[in-house]
Amino acid sequence: MHLRIDGLIELALQEDAAFGDLTSEAVFAPDHTSTAHIEAREALTVCGLEVARKVFERVDPRLKITLRAEDGERVKAGRKLLQAQGSTVSLLLAERTVLNFLQRLCGVASQSARYAAAARKTGTGVRVVDTRKTTPGWRALE
Repeated sequence: MHLRIDGLIELALQEDAAFGDLTSEAVFAPDHTSTAHIEAREALTVCGLEVARKVFERVDPRLKITLRAEDGERVKAGRKLLQAQGSTVSLLLAERTVLNFLQRLCGVASQSARYAAAARKTGTGVRVVDTRKTTPGWRALE
């Protein structure tokens, strides 16, 4: 994966979880395990699953991550996108950062797909392309 993406993941984890997850550590035993699912809450174009996997693996390389969809795929509400299994504390520590990346990237991909579909309907040959107007540091992702 792109070096800048690794840096964004590191920055996001430092901002969100620099001190770990004290609440989860107080509630769950270190050996407690769980299975987490991330699912689409609305119809969307999937984007960012590899980034999500990388966040989980950065938090705890022992987590087992299974992708249930592919980037670029259009899915309906309720579709499971990812499953993560392992330490409950690790899953909860990674959760917010994973969701932040997925929500933003799926949002950009979904809106871009809408624009591209609208342009195709015009029959004019207009194409939707990327621009330099991305969020600073996020160009490789957006």
